[in-house]
Amino acid sequence: MRSALPAILIFRILTPLAMGVVLEGNLWAQPGRPGISARFVPLSATVGEAVQVELEVEDPSGTIQNATIELLRDEREGWISRQAVHRQGPGPTQLWSGTYTSTTVWAPGGLGVRQPERLLVRAKLYGRRGGLILSLGELDPLEVDVLTPAEAQARSRVLAATAPEEDPLRLVGYAGVEGRAGTSARARALIGVGGNLTPRLELLIYVLVGPRGSPPSRLDEGGPLTLGFEGSLRAFTRPPGSGEWTLFLEPFLGADLRLPGFDPGLGLRAGIEWPLGRSVELEVALGGGLYRFAVTGDDPFFGVSGGLRVGLRFGGERPEVEAR
Repeated sequence: MRSALPAILIFRILTPLAMGVVLEGNLWAQPGRPGISARFVPLSATVGEAVQVELEVEDPSGTIQNATIELLRDEREGWISRQAVHRQGPGPTQLWSGTYTSTTVWAPGGLGVRQPERLLVRAKLYGRRGGLILSLGELDPLEVDVLTPAEAQARSRVLAATAPEEDPLRLVGYAGVEGRAGTSARARALIGVGGNLTPRLELLIYVLVGPRGSPPSRLDEGGPLTLGFEGSLRAFTRPPGSGEWTLFLEPFLGADLRLPGFDPGLGLRAGIEWPLGRSVELEVALGGGLYRFAVTGDDPFFGVSGGLRVGLRFGGERPEVEAR
């Protein structure tokens, strides 16, 4: 019996280590089989509030079918186990979460009663037949800081003040055609680029070009092409690129170069966008404006120009943000 005792002790020590008993566990891939890895999502606990523990699991082969999460608030009371709930995370990541109610974790009486200074957490992942695949925190459980409500609020304020601001800029491109009456080029092709100022506001610049054809009599002079420029501010009723149709209103400043001839103006355009794919949307808009037409040898005069625009919007899709 004595000779067998060391072997038994070594077996009991090495077995959990071989199963990946750490805060971030990995089972490395075997030939022809993808590997499995898991880790705890960072968390803290606030006295009087529920505690939610989450695991991020990389499991390309779908081996993991079940998970349990265990929490220890007092060594004299033992571990409290919860069946984890599964949901799909971003990409191939699987999320397993377990929630402990405030009455389960905290002693009755709230802040007036001595509460644990820390919580310990561990987890186990199981396969299709109920066999243990991966264990996290068996020998070295995750230590969770316990904060009072005042400490949690102060921590949130500090994190919000020190967190780097993300660049919200999302570039977009436009391409389309326009029919515009009252100018020297009634049919035009256009391209545009821009970016968002807010989720529902974009700043855009367009370049338009069209052949001179059947212009109004007072604009009979000019070269064979009309080159136009526009700058606009487009406001949407819904954030564009979110996969839903949206209406927009677009005031603009523009100018036409008739070569010779320079016609500045301002106007307003309204339209609708429909999503065609993840990063492509179809738009149809009606608009018009007031222009100051300059004619050689004659006084400038004001006129109205307007028409229909049809185009495609590229890019600018909003990233998917997972709510936690």
